[in-house]
Amino acid sequence: MKKVFLLLSLCLFTFSVWADLDRQLCPPEKPLQDKNGWCYTCDNPYAFDVSPIECAKCKNRVINAFGKCAVRICPVDQPIQDNSGFCYGCYRDFPIEASFEECSKCPNREMKHNMCALKACPKEKPLQSIYGYCYPCIGEDLTNVEVTQDECQKCSNRSFENGRCVLKEIQE
Repeated sequence: MKKVFLLLSLCLFTFSVWADLDRQLCPPEKPLQDKNGWCYTCDNPYAFDVSPIECAKCKNRVINAFGKCAVRICPVDQPIQDNSGFCYGCYRDFPIEASFEECSKCPNREMKHNMCALKACPKEKPLQSIYGYCYPCIGEDLTNVEVTQDECQKCSNRSFENGRCVLKEIQE
């Protein structure tokens, strides 16, 4: 029994030394180490899965409601912080789960079905679903995408039928 205890103690001690060595791998300019061993700067705009002790290494970060270590204030070029703590720029062509307050930081975005979406989609993806996602007129099956008739009319190769924006039949 004593040998088993000694062997177990040795294994736990070795593991804790390795864990401490992993913790020491991050350079001072990248003090945040996530649970996978990756190192990050304190001003990185993404939210990380780290311990509260690890997060406390950066004064500009806090553990959010989702348990992620997020920046308190997003950088100027990525002003919207989503509900998980990630920061995004105003011109992303997909909707972001964010509060009205966060969404209003970008004049080109508005709330659509509790999502912060572009007011108008870019030219290469002009069709906007009712949830704020942008789609191209060609190349995608939009059978299950909910769009309004006005949105569907932005695509000359599509028609609005039975509440869906479908490709027009090719006449030969």
